[in-house]
Amino acid sequence: FDLYMKTDFPIKAAEFWAYYRKARSSDSDLLKLAVVATEMSQIDSTKSDVWRKRNQKMSKMIGSKTLKVAYSDGLLQYVDRIILNDSRGLYDRMIINLLESWNEAGKDLVCSHMLSTLSRMYQKNRTSKKDMEKIVDVFYRKYLSDALQFETYCGYAMLDFEARFFSGNPLKLYGKYKKRNYVPVSKETVHLFWDLAENLNDSGHSVKAEKLWKTIADKNDPALPETKLSKQRLNKEKGQFEQIWQ
Repeated sequence: FDLYMKTDFPIKAAEFWAYYRKARSSDSDLLKLAVVATEMSQIDSTKSDVWRKRNQKMSKMIGSKTLKVAYSDGLLQYVDRIILNDSRGLYDRMIINLLESWNEAGKDLVCSHMLSTLSRMYQKNRTSKKDMEKIVDVFYRKYLSDALQFETYCGYAMLDFEARFFSGNPLKLYGKYKKRNYVPVSKETVHLFWDLAENLNDSGHSVKAEKLWKTIADKNDPALPETKLSKQRLNKEKGQFEQIWQ
């Protein structure tokens, strides 16, 4: 099983899957079983129901636990194989917990793996809203500041995802922005400030919207459309907005 699984022959490894499951002795064994179960549920049309059920049981067995597995490049490749084949997101909670443990051990996986996993969890909607918000909140408290400083475009991608995630709760997102003096208002980020201000204004929070418009007007490039629009909002002028974009 080990040899076939490591060399990317899941069909061959599948012949020994049931035995290996009974003989497993470590969390790394669980990860390997999950790899083969996920791949076989996608590629074996003759026994697809069998492998779907096995994969479902495997994902429930692992659940949202944090596997106690030391990082290696090989194990990260196993995670990648699960991600590639886990179209239903059955293992996302396990994966984000495992990546977090590896990241805390010194591996920088925030941009390469963790952000995309969070985005997939959000799209699959298998995690409760409360749990998902908790995961997202912790992730951003830990990693956003450094990402903006050292991996700028990863930081921008994080801000974009956060805006999508909290689009239905502009007050919560506003509270986060208010506490972050390290997020620049620039051509890469100004659309986020502008969209949030408009969202707040549309939902009846005009005072908070005006604060964001002022931030844009004071700190952003005056030539950018959002700056001009923000100044017009603040001046409460009525007119044809399309002229500003010319």
